[in-house]
Amino acid sequence: MVEDLQRQVIERTSDLETALRGLKAEIETRQQLENDLRQGHDLLSIHLADQSHKLTGLYNLMLMAGQTLESGTLQKQALDKIRAILNCEATCFYQVEQDFLHLEAQQGLSEAVETGLHNLPLDWLAFGFDVRADINTADSPDLPEAIARAGFGACLFKWVSLPDHQPGMLGALWTAPRHFAVEDIALFGALADGLGVILENSHLRTVVAENAVVTERRRLARDLHDSVAQSLHSLVLSAETAAHLQQAQPERLEKVLGHVVESARQALKEMRLLVYELRLASPEEIGLVEALQHRLDTVERRAGVEAQLMVETDASWPKIWEAELYPIAVESLNNALKYACATRVTVWLAGSFDHFKMEIADNGRGLDLGDKNGRGKGLGLCGMAERAQRLGGQIEVHSAPDQGTRVTFRRNTP
Repeated sequence: MVEDLQRQVIERTSDLETALRGLKAEIETRQQLENDLRQGHDLLSIHLADQSHKLTGLYNLMLMAGQTLESGTLQKQALDKIRAILNCEATCFYQVEQDFLHLEAQQGLSEAVETGLHNLPLDWLAFGFDVRADINTADSPDLPEAIARAGFGACLFKWVSLPDHQPGMLGALWTAPRHFAVEDIALFGALADGLGVILENSHLRTVVAENAVVTERRRLARDLHDSVAQSLHSLVLSAETAAHLQQAQPERLEKVLGHVVESARQALKEMRLLVYELRLASPEEIGLVEALQHRLDTVERRAGVEAQLMVETDASWPKIWEAELYPIAVESLNNALKYACATRVTVWLAGSFDHFKMEIADNGRGLDLGDKNGRGKGLGLCGMAERAQRLGGQIEVHSAPDQGTRVTFRRNTP
C-alpha cells in the first residue's frame, strides 16, 4: 500500500516536472516572441518616423515653388533641403549647355571636388524619367570618371524636365557605398520632379515680370505721345505763331503768349505725373493717408496745383481696402490733372466700416463723361466702378462744364 503511494507520488512528481519544463519553454518562447515583436515595433516606429521626416521635407521643398527668389539662390536653397531629406553628403544640379552638362549649383562639395565635377559628358545618362542608382561607384564602369575620382561611393541621378528650355539633372552623392530601398529611389524621383516645378515657376515669374515691364513701358510711351508730346507740339505751334505775330500783328501777341504759358504748364504737370508713376509709392508699404499725401506733394503741388488732403478724426477703414481705394483716388487725380486742367483739388476721407466715403473734387473745366454706352471712356471710370464693387460700394461722378468734377466712393451697409 505504502509502496503504491510512493510510486504514484514519484510518477506525479515526474509528470509535474515535465509540465513545468514545458511551461517554462512556452514562457521563454512567448518572451522571445514579445521581444521580437517589440523590436519589430521599434523598427517600424523608426521607419515611420523616418518616412514622416522625408515627407515633411518634400512638402517643405514644394512650398518653395511660391517663393520669389533669384534663380541661383533658389537652386542652392532647394539643393540644401534635398541634401537634408536624403541625408547625403552632397547634392548637385546640372543644366545642358551646348554638348555637355554644366554644374549650375551644388551643396556639400569642396572647392576641389566642385572643380572636377564642373562639367560632365552629355551622353552618359540617356534622357528619360527613370532614376539611375549606383550602389557602388567602383562597380559602375559607365559612370563618368569625375564622379568616381571625387571619392563618392554611391549616387543617384535623374533628369529634371524644364518646359520651355533645356532640361537639367539632379544628383545626390554619398561617400560610402550603400543600398537603396525602393522608397528611397521613389523619394529621389519625387524630389527631382519637385525641383523641376520650383525652377519652372521661377522662370514663369521672370517672364511675367519682364512682360509687365514691357507693358508698362508701352503704356508710358502712349501717355507721352497722348499727353506730353501733344502739349509740347501745341507749345511749338504757339511759339511759332507768336514769332510771326511779333512783326505782323503785335496786338494779338499777348493772347498767343498766354496760350504758350498754359501749354507749358500743362506739359509740366503731365511730365511730373509720369515721373511720379515711375517712382510710385504703394499704400501697402506706407499706408493710404501717407501714400495720398506723397502723391499730392510730388505731383499736384509741384505742378502749381493747390492740393488738400482732409481726413476726419474718426475716419477708419480696414487695411485691406487700401489696395482698392488708392487706385480710385489716383485715377481721379490723374483725370483732374490731364483732362480737367484743375488748379485746385481736394481729397476727403470720412466714416468707418459701415458708412464710409472718399471724395476727390476739383475746380477744373469738367469731364466729358460721354453717352450712356460709352460713359467715361478713357477716364478709367469702369475700373474705378469695379474696384468700388469689390469693396461693396459704388462710384458717383458729378461733372459739368467749367464747374469742376467730384468723384465719390460710398459704402453704406444696411
